[in-house]
Amino acid sequence: MGELIKAEFGTKVTPKLRRYDPTNTRRDYQAEIFCELYPNFPQYKQHVAAFVERNYCTMINDEDHPTPQDVLQFLKPEEVIRLNQWILSRNSNLHQSLGK
Repeated sequence: MGELIKAEFGTKVTPKLRRYDPTNTRRDYQAEIFCELYPNFPQYKQHVAAFVERNYCTMINDEDHPTPQDVLQFLKPEEVIRLNQWILSRNSNLHQSLGK
């Protein structure tokens, strides 16, 4: 039996991720951010899996989709941006609302 979720929710956001620019719509930039978030943040991977299952006739699992590149094959560029914003923009909005 395999691990369902290897949750390390204390994972720090790297400097590159902290400087995430949601207005940069270049496909390669957003894909790079996605590829860094996907394997390193379990809550992000679960969010992507839920999004995919709601919007596509497929399911994310480690056998069929072991890498972020496997998922990027069927996500639209605007969906990748939206998913990237989910974790990175939420973090910066929290700091702004706290006055930090």
